[in-house]
Amino acid sequence: MLSLEGGFHGRTIGALSITGQIEKREPFQPLLQKIDFTEPNNIRKLKSISRKTGGIWLEIIQGEGGVLPLTDDYLSSVSKRASELKALLVVDEVQTGIGRTGNWFAFQDTELKPDLVPMAKGLGGGLPIGALAISKDYKSAIRPGGHGTTYGGNPIAAAASLAVLQTIESQNLLENVNVMSDLLRMELSTLPGLSEVRGKGLLLGLVFDRPIAKDIESAALHLGLLINAVRSNVIRLAPPLNISKSETLEAVQILQSAVKQVE
Repeated sequence: MLSLEGGFHGRTIGALSITGQIEKREPFQPLLQKIDFTEPNNIRKLKSISRKTGGIWLEIIQGEGGVLPLTDDYLSSVSKRASELKALLVVDEVQTGIGRTGNWFAFQDTELKPDLVPMAKGLGGGLPIGALAISKDYKSAIRPGGHGTTYGGNPIAAAASLAVLQTIESQNLLENVNVMSDLLRMELSTLPGLSEVRGKGLLLGLVFDRPIAKDIESAALHLGLLINAVRSNVIRLAPPLNISKSETLEAVQILQSAVKQVE
């Protein structure tokens, strides 16, 4: 298997084994073997993909890795290499899927045609549920009853998931995600010390010119705003898909106050 440095795929043994963050893997060693990690957005290092590579795991935007988007050129190269060597292409949409980036899935805005797409988080609107989409080429690999969990197919979680999908469609939330994303980018562009706003839709990373993310996170919490420092200089913003304009502007004001406190 090949995975990306900085990637995050979960905390079970299998998921941890392909998570590209040593600090998360180390406490649970030994994990699965024969897994290599490569630098994201470094096309030259894709030469490590060989006919012995069973699958390639990636996130279109590395959430825990600092809200780091993979470039179009890199994704195109990964897709081509996987196709040439017949390696499974797995696009983890647990964070980016179900409207988070302004489309149902982040891969839909790329040239990628993944073989497997894990999803969860937003799928249940807060209730625990996970799902795996499989391309038609591999649909026979897992048959009904061939794989499951004790609480798999939970009817309450499944009903909640259907309600989430219906709400996103009926309230046109994909459009709202894109509109509020543009508003956030515009309003936050003048934050002191801000080097870059990266990401897509309502999964945005505020990159600062020095390691003050934890201090900003703490100041914002005391002011009533939940944000997440995913790197020493990167704040992750992931508001609800149905956030309103007034709520967005209120969040911006709080964030501006938090940054000023730290400055």
